[in-house]
Amino acid sequence: MNHDIEAHFDRTCRHIDRVSGPLTVPTQVVVTSRLPAGEYSVFKVLAKNASKEDILNVLKLADGADQNMIEHVRAVMNVSIVINEEIIDEIKEAGIMSDAVRRVFREEFDEVEKKGRQEGRQEGRQERSEEIYGRMIAANIPEEQARAIAFG
Repeated sequence: MNHDIEAHFDRTCRHIDRVSGPLTVPTQVVVTSRLPAGEYSVFKVLAKNASKEDILNVLKLADGADQNMIEHVRAVMNVSIVINEEIIDEIKEAGIMSDAVRRVFREEFDEVEKKGRQEGRQEGRQERSEEIYGRMIAANIPEEQARAIAFG
């Protein structure tokens, strides 16, 4: 059984090759380590050991961008954050990334904040009900009646 696949590489850019042959999906090969500094940052942050410069360049794409571009930046950064955790931490510690990250991930932060507020309100209602129940029991109100009133 022969597993050799004959593929052809056509250079589409200086460091990007289109692969043709018996493939089921269109394929391109990007050699990120050979891409020039400052160019193709979106590709470079998808590889391990991306540079701080490239990560910041991608985050800057969200500045004044429409929602579609912000979604693209968010998708790329979701991958980059996982594979470049140490570099991302360095950028965070330097305080450089906080505004850009807030801009790109604003919807996620808003959702977490909203969920936290909802959980807080629910906990507050539960605590208040328990307090009312405790006072009613202390006032010798029958347990079933106190539970029905407090937890309704």
